[in-house]
Amino acid sequence: MEKVSIIIPIYHGQSYIPRILTMIDENARLAKNDARVELILVNDSPDISLNVDFTKLKYATGLLINNNKNSGIHKSRITGIQKSMGDYIIMLDQDDILDSNAVKSQLSHIKNGAVVVANGYAELARGKKFLYKYAIMQYTVNYLFFYDYFDCRIISPGHCMIKKDSIPHIWYEYPLVNNGSDDFFLWLLLLNNKTKFKINRDTVYTHTFTGNNVSADTEKMNKSVTEIIQIARETKCIKEKHLRIIEKRINDSGNFMQNAMNRMRSIGERVNEMSVNKHE
Repeated sequence: MEKVSIIIPIYHGQSYIPRILTMIDENARLAKNDARVELILVNDSPDISLNVDFTKLKYATGLLINNNKNSGIHKSRITGIQKSMGDYIIMLDQDDILDSNAVKSQLSHIKNGAVVVANGYAELARGKKFLYKYAIMQYTVNYLFFYDYFDCRIISPGHCMIKKDSIPHIWYEYPLVNNGSDDFFLWLLLLNNKTKFKINRDTVYTHTFTGNNVSADTEKMNKSVTEIIQIARETKCIKEKHLRIIEKRINDSGNFMQNAMNRMRSIGERVNEMSVNKHE
């Protein structure tokens, strides 16, 4: 029987704990014939003691790890994975939502693969949209070209299941100081190593956006991506041709190609939103 570890860093997130316990236990219940499910919470707010009643779990097991200092999401994910017992890893944010059949669905699609990418929703202030309305959009996760020119093709590691022993050692050795792009770093490393991702068209996940200032978020994300570029150049873990394109994209948002891509992305998002609304 497979083992699945679900890693969730918590930062001032006590209010999310009851929902997380219910969500993970329901996944463990539905997947009980296929996998054992382990929940690992990493408290990255050492000024606050988390109150977690793992006795609420009937089908999953639970572990709480307390960071001695605020370490950031990448380091907290690493800590959780290193303490995990799973063959497969799911990394969630504290406000992410997994459908109750997510683990079962992902296991049925990953088979002998290293990563499986499921479909889901992004919850925005103006409503929700499909992550990948059309299959062809989802299949772009397998091609570095789209990461180079269009940014990360996977909105969050939360709609992915990853075989633990496929995670490159560089990702563990260089935790990002600037939050935001550790998952982008992971996908670049895997694809640079010719890893192919499996596709799961089931919608099993919802990613919520908090509505923070967009320009501030973009600046923060670009800083995080710049850190990836610096690490990759030092370690030569990603081909230089890809790094140059990504660097140009984040430093020159006004060029023609970037503007064209932004327009294409905007059109795609509007199509997704209209399609979701039509089906509700």
